[in-house]
Amino acid sequence: MSKYDPPDQDNVDGCREILDRYAGAGDASAKRVALALARIGESGAVDGDHHKAWTLDQVVRILAGPAYDEWVRWKKDGEDGPESYAWDEGIPP
Repeated sequence: MSKYDPPDQDNVDGCREILDRYAGAGDASAKRVALALARIGESGAVDGDHHKAWTLDQVVRILAGPAYDEWVRWKKDGEDGPESYAWDEGIPP
């Protein structure tokens, strides 16, 4: 996924340390959670809806992994067909 921008490694390590301490984490799913938390910590408080949309999109990419495109299709599907709702990839801060 070319639009994915990995979080800063220091933030990832800090989040992973927290997860390890409280959840006994260490597997691949815990790493995804740490990456998502790091992304939120880095850019979740940046002003601007377009930046917050980017942060949410990045978190979905991290957590969904290869299922990202399928998740977006599911999110957009609704009573008016497969494009009932929008998914905004946002703008990086």
